[in-house]
Amino acid sequence: MPKTMPIITRTFLAGFAVSASAFAAQPSARTGTVTPDNPNIIREGSGPRRDAVTARELKPFDSSAWSKITSWSDGAGPTGSDLSGQVVLICTWKYYHPVSRRAMELSRRLADQHAGELVVVAVHDPQNWEEAQKVAGTASNKQARFFVGLDGSSEFRRSLDSDADPDFYVIDRAGQLRFADIATESVEVAVTMLVGETAEKAAARSGEIDAEQERARLEAARTSGARGSVDMSSIPAIPPGFTPPSADVFATIKWPPTKFQSYTTSPASSNQPPATPVIQLPEGEGWIGARPEFQGRVWVIYFWSLDNHESYSVMQQMDQLQKSRGRDVAVVGVLTRIRRANTNTYDEKPEDPVQLMRKVTDFTRGKSLQHATFVEPTGQLLQQTRGSENSEGIPVPYVVVCSSDGSVRFSGWAKHPSYESSLDNTLNLDPGVRARRAADAAFLRSKGK
Repeated sequence: MPKTMPIITRTFLAGFAVSASAFAAQPSARTGTVTPDNPNIIREGSGPRRDAVTARELKPFDSSAWSKITSWSDGAGPTGSDLSGQVVLICTWKYYHPVSRRAMELSRRLADQHAGELVVVAVHDPQNWEEAQKVAGTASNKQARFFVGLDGSSEFRRSLDSDADPDFYVIDRAGQLRFADIATESVEVAVTMLVGETAEKAAARSGEIDAEQERARLEAARTSGARGSVDMSSIPAIPPGFTPPSADVFATIKWPPTKFQSYTTSPASSNQPPATPVIQLPEGEGWIGARPEFQGRVWVIYFWSLDNHESYSVMQQMDQLQKSRGRDVAVVGVLTRIRRANTNTYDEKPEDPVQLMRKVTDFTRGKSLQHATFVEPTGQLLQQTRGSENSEGIPVPYVVVCSSDGSVRFSGWAKHPSYESSLDNTLNLDPGVRARRAADAAFLRSKGK
């Protein structure tokens, strides 16, 4: 169980006392949607190209694609017997691109880890093939099947609709393209899942997913019918019978690794997983409007300053999120000081606390926001939500996703694909959200709906 790092937030007035000296010195096409197979497996991209790639999933992989690989590092590629009944991981990469190179190294590690059950094919782009062969290396496990090929004409990539290296595709034991272009952080989950399946189980999975989606559709229709006959606003913010799950319940959930994104990243110790910050937003002063109800809801907190337009460019998007998913999500915009990237200067200027509060109130009122605003001018909350004590500049707009117990599940750029996928994952996995939804349903039933 990862360590937690509690955040002790100060009261509003104390925060302003510190701030004086501190200042002186909804998109329709979702990006990074989860797969129906497993909410921890995230697809990359959006739009028509993503739709076309998704349409290939759970269909037989076109084996003619292998003939488009023009050369192999050891002279021979995988044979039909190598691939038959095995899980196959395809990784497109280029050795001169650091992220791509790390993806290839991950693929090689998985080949070692699942020797005898996984075939890995790392396919390099047309440039610098000789150098690529030198750095590709070989699997350390003699039983591992790790192949490095050259896509000399880029035809292999085109056959997969691969748009950028690295891209990952996973074929199951039944020969189906099970996952197409998934996020790097999802690869190990996908491989482990498919290695644990039989060929028969893999072949039946498409029908199982269809049945699961039909059940979900029928349940949604039933729930929609019930909601259509009752005013959802009549349900109390905390419905009768709701009890927040204990910390032990949250600890049993297999949360994806928390994503902390910034301009620079300090490598974590391989023996010590990074701490998971736990947010505690205070009650009392500092709130413009009412403090929202956080119990049984995923928290989405974005940080902004009046002097940085880009930092609040997502304000209307966040407001739409609150309007459309308000039963499941609590959105908060935190006015704070933001350090400019690669500098020692901050956006916010020293300001009298009363004047600042009035200015922020006027600013937000003019935008007719329905989500909450909290004024925390010291920057302390922002710093500690990032999983470290450094004060480096941040990419803006900057957003944090927390599960309903306040644990940070994502911290980074609001326009990164991992933000929306992390939000989806957290909503799917959060036991507090599930418990509150169950209490909502019980409330509706008690009203005869």
